[in-house]
Amino acid sequence: MAKAVLSSVTLWKGVFSSLMMYIIREQNAEPAGVVIALDRQERGQGETSAVQEVESDIGIPVSAIAHLEDLITFVEEMPEYNKWLKPILAYSEEYGV
Repeated sequence: MAKAVLSSVTLWKGVFSSLMMYIIREQNAEPAGVVIALDRQERGQGETSAVQEVESDIGIPVSAIAHLEDLITFVEEMPEYNKWLKPILAYSEEYGV
């Protein structure tokens, strides 16, 4: 059976874990891992992060190219993007782990 590495801009746990697994298995493949562009480091349904929940639920590793903390550092260091810092920090405070 073929192995598939999934890629996504970010992780949407509910949609991801059901729809993506269905599509992969319909193609007679097994998921081997997930690569996401941005880990928003947000809570899942419980106390763990959405990434940790997907890893646990599906049993495959999830790797991120960048994390929300990287985006925050970038915005802090680039004056032309400072206007985005407050909303990003508010998002992290409300939804983050």
